Amino acid sequence: MQPDNLPSDSSQRQQQAIDWLLRLRSDDINESEYIRFADWLAEDHAHSEAMIWAERLFEDMRLAALHNSDGVEPLSPAQSEQTTQTIKKTTLLQRPWFKYGTVSCVCLLLLLIFLPDQHTLFRQLFGDAVTGLGEFKSMTLADKSRVLLDSQSAVSVQYSDSVRSITLHQGRAAFSVAKDERPFVVYADALAIRALGTVFQVYRKSPGFTQISVQEHAVTVLNKSQPRHHVTVSEGQQMVSYYGDIVTKPVTSGSALNLAWQKRQLIINDRPLQELLDELRRYRYGKIIVQDETIGQQRISGVFSLDDPEQIIAAVCSALDLKQTRISPWLIWLARR
Repeated sequence: MQPDNLPSDSSQRQQQAIDWLLRLRSDDINESEYIRFADWLAEDHAHSEAMIWAERLFEDMRLAALHNSDGVEPLSPAQSEQTTQTIKKTTLLQRPWFKYGTVSCVCLLLLLIFLPDQHTLFRQLFGDAVTGLGEFKSMTLADKSRVLLDSQSAVSVQYSDSVRSITLHQGRAAFSVAKDERPFVVYADALAIRALGTVFQVYRKSPGFTQISVQEHAVTVLNKSQPRHHVTVSEGQQMVSYYGDIVTKPVTSGSALNLAWQKRQLIINDRPLQELLDELRRYRYGKIIVQDETIGQQRISGVFSLDDPEQIIAAVCSALDLKQTRISPWLIWLARR
């Protein structure tokens, strides 16, 4: 069967499209192969046309087998079962958004795989104060303490006659604690962080991973299951904890870098590009994928405005001579020029 919408010199693209179609229908395809597929699509618009042609070819073959239009002997039970399994595997690719789409349509499939961890609804249901993507919020509590919430953050507040309790469900918050006889305690994961008349911030960077930074005075940090063991983090220091265990002893922190988000800035100083891209996930929808690990390890420095994440991506590409391919509104591919 000859293609009806591709030039005669496109046989290599046709074969590649068939190979990809077979691979996409397999049960053991992995994430790295989806990335390679996205890269292949982005190389040339003709690749998406080849995918459409290959899908039509498979569809024609399937219909011919099902309808026995050429007078072929009916399928045996075993052949029929095999055909049925093949049809089940091709169901996703037979949907209109895949059959008739170009690169952007194919990326609806990739979207299900590459959406970042921005599913915050569950935790926000329990928050007294929440922020959406790219939103910052400042609030004054009943005792005149102040809280500043970073993008995609949620806290609950519970004051009693004996204690002032804050639970950081997700994201990052900065606290400026007012004087009061009652202790001021922030809970994050398995940690209890008690303020000693202070200014500090707590960052739940990822599930189980919490960072505490102190700007004034000190805090004590303890695991709720081991209340007798605690660590004091003093002014100008920070520490990190993984699921309640102390990963590092308090160390001197780069205060400008830690506090930059409070000025709606992202400061990075001679750090891997991947670190910056990971941080950007807090401020924009979608995912940014690099062509290979060496690109992600390139060092970069700069002061960037969080009000325009897309400009940050453009500046990074210019500085490192990278090419960005927007496969969809939610997926960007960075590669060498």
